[in-house]
Formats: sequence, structure tokens, C-alpha cells
Amino acid sequence: ARRRGETHLLAGACTLAGSAARLCSSPVWASAHASRQRRSVSSGGAGTEPTIARLDGRDPALADRVRRFGPALQERDFRLWWVAMLGMVVSLQMLEVAIGWEVYAQHRTALDLGWIGLAEFLPMFLFALPAGHLADRVPRRLIFAGALVLGAAVGVGLALLTSSGATSVWPYLGLAFGAGTTMAFGSPASRAMAPTLVSRELLTSAMTLRSIAAQGGQVIGPALGGGLYGVSPALVYSLAAAVCVLATVSVLLMRPRPAADTAVAAAGQAPSARAGLEGLRFVG
Repeated sequence: ARRRGETHLLAGACTLAGSAARLCSSPVWASAHASRQRRSVSSGGAGTEPTIARLDGRDPALADRVRRFGPALQERDFRLWWVAMLGMVVSLQMLEVAIGWEVYAQHRTALDLGWIGLAEFLPMFLFALPAGHLADRVPRRLIFAGALVLGAAVGVGLALLTSSGATSVWPYLGLAFGAGTTMAFGSPASRAMAPTLVSRELLTSAMTLRSIAAQGGQVIGPALGGGLYGVSPALVYSLAAAVCVLATVSVLLMRPRPAADTAVAAAGQAPSARAGLEGLRFVG
């Protein structure tokens, strides 16, 4: 029985080897192999990792570190976007935690702290539909940059406010609303940009890095803001404003891209409340 099994095994191996030989000699396989070789040559000889060439001949060690962290970072515009995305989340989280601490330290009332939280949240509720609608009609790069400019202005305003020694809660409520507005408009536009900046084979890496920027910023921002608040609230606000400025520069260095809904943008149709509610009617 064992000899018969060995005989069948040997016959199967011979059959498999013959099939492989016929496949390698077939015109279809030869054509596919030639196509892969052409793609390898055109990508700078990168073989199975052609996207390494997108680092434009930089240090091979740097290319290897970037590849291991996230292949999508090899794309120039995606790197700029990722830095800006992380900067926006970190800076806004710093502002929000510092505003709450300062208002509570001044008034020692949980009610004022609750009003600050409401002012930060309210723009997300009010502007959710308009922000998404605008992100389809206007180039998202410009919306992202505009939101970051607003965030920088909020940081500067808070730094001036705390340096002046003002204790009224109303200016803090207004600036907290401004910080929430930055997130309400900046988040939809920035998050929708990631898939448009990379090729299809890098899409999984891009989505992973987007989550890292968003979640990592929500961890780093409060920790950094809370730690620096013990030194000076103005330091927190100034640093957050500086981060927003650097993020704005990073966004403006990206290549301009058209609006997502090019047909509507080309026709010059202005955003309308009726068009913004189409999504709700579709869901209903």
C-alpha cells in the first residue's frame, strides 16, 4: 500500500510539473510577464515595490522607514495632508482642553464649564450638513486651509484674552464656538481628501494613516495642552495657533485639485439649502 501511495504521489508531481511547464511556455503567461517587467522598468526598477521611486531618489534608509510606517506617505501630497490633519486635530484638542480649564479656574462653576462644552459642540451639530455640502462644491484643499486659518485666529484671540486678564465668560464662549466651527468645516473636507491623494493600491495604507492622525491627535492634544497649561495658558493658545499656521502652509503647498462635484462647480451653481437636504430625503 505504501508503494502504491508513493507511485501515485510521484505521478501527481510529474503531472503538476508538466502543467507548470506548459503554463510558463504559453503566450498568455509570457505577455503578462513582459507587462510586469515593463512596469518595473518604468517605475525605476523597484520590482514589486514601484512606489518607492516616488521618494525621488532620497536616502534609501528613509525610504525604507517610510515604507514600513505607511506606504501612502511616499506620496508628496499625502505627506503634506497627513501632517496638516494631525496638526489640526492636535491644536484643536489643545485649545478645547485649555479653554475648559481656564474658565473653570476663573469661575469655579460647573455651569460655565458646561456652556463651554456646548459652544464647542454646537457648530458640529449646526454645520454638519452645510460643511459636507460645501466640501463637494468647493475644492477641499481651500476649505481645509480656511478652517486652519480660523483655528489659528482662535488661538491668537485666546492668547490675547488670557493675557489681558479678562474674566467674563462670553469671550471664551465665542472663541470656543470658533474652535468648534474650525472642526465642523475642517474635518469633513480633510477626511474626504485622503482617498483622492493616493493610487488604488495605496488606499488601505492611506485610510489607516488617516485613522492614526485622527485618533493620535485626540490623545496627544489633550495631554500636551494639559501639561503646558500648568506653565501658562497663553503658551497653550500660542502653540496651538502656531501649529495651525504650519498646517495651513502644509495644505497650501499641496497641488490644487478641482471640486469633487465638478459638474455643479463648472455650472457655477451656488450651494443651496434644498440641495443640502437631498441626502436627508434620500435616507428618509
